[in-house]
Amino acid sequence: MARPTSDRFVINMFPQPVQMNPQSADNIWSTIRHAISEIMIRNISNLSFEQLYRFSYKMLLHKHGDFLYKGLLELLTEHLQGVAALINVRDVLMYMDRHYVKSKQTKTVHELGLSLFRDVVILESTILPRLKGTLLGIIDEERNGEAVDTHLIGAISRMLTELGNNELGKSFCVNVFEEDFLERTKRFYAREARLYLSETTCSDYLRKANMRIHEEHMGVESSGTANRF
Repeated sequence: MARPTSDRFVINMFPQPVQMNPQSADNIWSTIRHAISEIMIRNISNLSFEQLYRFSYKMLLHKHGDFLYKGLLELLTEHLQGVAALINVRDVLMYMDRHYVKSKQTKTVHELGLSLFRDVVILESTILPRLKGTLLGIIDEERNGEAVDTHLIGAISRMLTELGNNELGKSFCVNVFEEDFLERTKRFYAREARLYLSETTCSDYLRKANMRIHEEHMGVESSGTANRF
């Protein structure tokens, strides 16, 4: 919904004391906090990112980084608590789920929330590549013998799987992740196979291959992603 022109958000410039006192820091943080809140609702047309950057820079320059960091932590916590509270909407609209949604053969409140999260958040141009890159990087680390958080792998995989199917019946996880995962796996083991074939005997190579197959199965089991794709 468009905001009235009277609500136009104006960033006021603050005096620049030699040493920023706590009151000045609090005033600047209030401006940054309001701006971040506007960013969260995608109301950025009236914001000056250059000015906001200078404000945050000044706070750090004058040793108020801890105050800025804690303020951001509190603001993000409040935002996420509000998002988490949306699950109560499903309970309030349970009757609509049972009757209107069923008769119209459309998405339930829960399914609608998942699809919006998928389309607005996960499929946002910068998020999905980072998410896939992070997940593939963790898998590479595990294959290289490094200690990794297998629960994180499982949590990301479950989240992607729960975001529904496309028109061909493929899960969202398979649709956006499987191709990159299989190609990365192919390159990893092709490189390792060439190395072992050139340095070990045939019997040692087969033992290594069997060990790798076992490790892949264990990785799937430990992350809780078996039978999810």
